[in-house]
Amino acid sequence: MKIIEEKNNLARITFDPDQERLFLSSFVTVSDEMQMFIGQIINLEARGEKHFAILKLLFTFDDKGVISAYNGALPSLNSKLEMVKSAELLQLLKSPDSLYFGEIPQEQTSFSLDTKFLNDKVLVCVENDEEKTLFTESFLAQLNEKNQKNVIFDLKGNLEAPHKLVAGKDFKLPLNYDTINFIYEKGLEDASGETKALIQEVFLEVQNYVKTVPEKFIPFENFKSVVDAQYEESNISELVLLKNKLLKFYEQGVFAQVEQDFQALHDALLQYNSIVIDISSFDGVLQREFIAYSYEAMTSLNVDVYCFTEILDDNTDKKLLKQIFTAENVKTILIAPYKYKYLKEVKQLSKNLILFSPIQKQDDFAGYNVFLSKLNHKECIVYGNATHFIPFICLMKELPETVAQEVVDVPENVSNEAKQLEEIVEPLTENDLIQSDEVKMVEEQPTNDMPEETLQNDVIVEDEISDDSENVQEPTATIIDESVDEQIKKDVDEILTVPASSVGNSDESTLTDADLDFIEEGFQQQVENIEEQPQKELQEDLPSMPLDEEMPVQVEQSEPMDPIEPSFSETPIVPVYPAETEKMAESDVLAQGDVVVHEKYGRGVIEKLISYGEKTLCSISFDNSGKKLLDPTVTQLKKM
Repeated sequence: MKIIEEKNNLARITFDPDQERLFLSSFVTVSDEMQMFIGQIINLEARGEKHFAILKLLFTFDDKGVISAYNGALPSLNSKLEMVKSAELLQLLKSPDSLYFGEIPQEQTSFSLDTKFLNDKVLVCVENDEEKTLFTESFLAQLNEKNQKNVIFDLKGNLEAPHKLVAGKDFKLPLNYDTINFIYEKGLEDASGETKALIQEVFLEVQNYVKTVPEKFIPFENFKSVVDAQYEESNISELVLLKNKLLKFYEQGVFAQVEQDFQALHDALLQYNSIVIDISSFDGVLQREFIAYSYEAMTSLNVDVYCFTEILDDNTDKKLLKQIFTAENVKTILIAPYKYKYLKEVKQLSKNLILFSPIQKQDDFAGYNVFLSKLNHKECIVYGNATHFIPFICLMKELPETVAQEVVDVPENVSNEAKQLEEIVEPLTENDLIQSDEVKMVEEQPTNDMPEETLQNDVIVEDEISDDSENVQEPTATIIDESVDEQIKKDVDEILTVPASSVGNSDESTLTDADLDFIEEGFQQQVENIEEQPQKELQEDLPSMPLDEEMPVQVEQSEPMDPIEPSFSETPIVPVYPAETEKMAESDVLAQGDVVVHEKYGRGVIEKLISYGEKTLCSISFDNSGKKLLDPTVTQLKKM
């Protein structure tokens, strides 16, 4: 293997497939006279008899064996390259409480992660039913072996389990303050404003009555009788639509008549460790209500529950997503198709991702299309906090009987290096890995050919998003006042922003178009000159198309969410911070330990100064924004 070109933290190498068995996502050490690097193969290409690969540099370790995040240095073109087995890096991820995924397909190396992987907002993108079943059955079986409480929603009615609750039969929804709002929305969709204003008083009276009863619910037939009486008194023809809707709810068994009808779910959650909740007999709108009530019941347990929830366009809205992501004791594993309308938002909120092969090329995961397009059946990409943001390609397999005793065999000559990786004081994050300043970094360009989704929010009253049901807006205002409804939408939007530790946590930049060209465009000119000029300098960078700042999906008539860096952007490279070169900032003279103020990030302390080439970057720990790597010639830093 030999390096023939370098740019940022990418290197193009040539190799002999008869001697070096490289594959997508395999690892390589790069050693020169100064230091050693660990990199990952992110692209492979063959041109005639010549074979090329793109290597992304991940880590640096010096002659003392100290391993750290990649420092931006470029190895010599004469560096020595050697393959590294995935088992060595998997030592980083070993845990006594492990969760078995399968194996690294080209190496037949067992692949497991800490069970805490499931605690960190997991998103699984899968479109093949067999792969979906394999994943859920394997993980549920392991959770059962660990005696961990778990729940899965059955949307098709085909899951078998010893403890299965059928919605509408084994348990029902309570008719309470929130579900009365639901009926108002769905039962009077086609009614005129005058009719809604008239019937509103009836609904308000019922809601106020519900607040006074100890059970906080009323029997559904009682409510149905109230609507019947109102119809007889007013003879408003449009109320027939509401009466028919209530009759349908009654026939489906949606709402409870007695307390035990809805208490049955809570009792089952207490009694059993593993439950299947079958909501297959209802449409997406009612599935959403049953999922919401189930999360309410699981949250009330005050114990950890692992919940596998399949989210589709019609069975979720922003209000439900807020409930899912704020249920601290419910460790949700979201399962979604790639065409899910809120995929971008959910991806940004998720800390760990599992990506199976998509049916079509993906814009939301454009940087991983090379990986995704070459996945075989049952193979997936595993990436996020749990993998130190290193993408692993895994062949998902059923849990073998001996997996509990399985130990990864690490070659003796690299065991110390793996231990050094394990001893890094702080977990590696996307913000820790930096690239060279030679190329300006920009935001990912929004995809213009994707249909713009308008995020709908089916909320009537502010009580639906409040944690204190006693301090809510009176329903009189929320049912008919559009300004209050708009404010609620803004409040709901606040939760759909990326926490600092999410996969897509970098709010700065990713690769430029020139970097993508370096990976994707043809090798022809370099191929012709490799043997004649093996150490040829890089050609002038390909022109980079200027990209507009990424515009997040807008919420209907509400304030836009803060721009969020996509978790998988452009190429499978950890996001880095941009260095705008057009304008020079006037920063103070800075030194390690200085307390500084940044216009956007606020107060911070300079932990170290990193110099390379003619640049000096400041690694700053901000009080409210975490660690940032900033160029004082680009962004203004003032000493306090």
